[in-house]
Amino acid sequence: MKRFTTGLIFFFVLGIQILSIQVVSVQAQEAVAVAALQDNTGAELGTVTFTDTPEGLEVTVAVSGLPTGKRGFHVHTMGDCAASINDQGMEVMHGAAGAHFDPYETENHAGPEVDSQTGHAGDLPNLEVAEDGTASVTFITTKMTVAEGETSLVGRSIMVHANEDNYTNEPANGGSGDRIACGVIELQ
Repeated sequence: MKRFTTGLIFFFVLGIQILSIQVVSVQAQEAVAVAALQDNTGAELGTVTFTDTPEGLEVTVAVSGLPTGKRGFHVHTMGDCAASINDQGMEVMHGAAGAHFDPYETENHAGPEVDSQTGHAGDLPNLEVAEDGTASVTFITTKMTVAEGETSLVGRSIMVHANEDNYTNEPANGGSGDRIACGVIELQ
């Protein structure tokens, strides 16, 4: 009987170890999406990487060739960086990307500090571009995910605007102005 019990204990412990290995393996496979950022001429500027983590969505920016200063930085609804024609018949660079990502239809441009049910999920911190035209930053947001669901940003676009965002509805989109760089967010 002792031999039988010892055998059961061995298989029980082995089963727990295998289960632990599988859990660690699943945790190591974080969902990742990437956008290759391009300016209005189509020149490559770098990448923005999005990674689901236990703390939230990690956003890593590594770009160059942008104008110095603070720039509005948002996720837009559509995964299309083509130009479009607005209601006044004027061309809008990257206009096909649509409006800021707002899955809960808040219609409120409230900035990165509010949740996605209070303001646009796509409102991110202003991108600070150094004197040499580079921006390299990593931050966490809990407003969006790579994983499937209402707040998934996969298949949308990331946009850099000409001006700093004031995170209010006046002027429109916080006064962030023209769209100067765009990238489609794709699952890796």
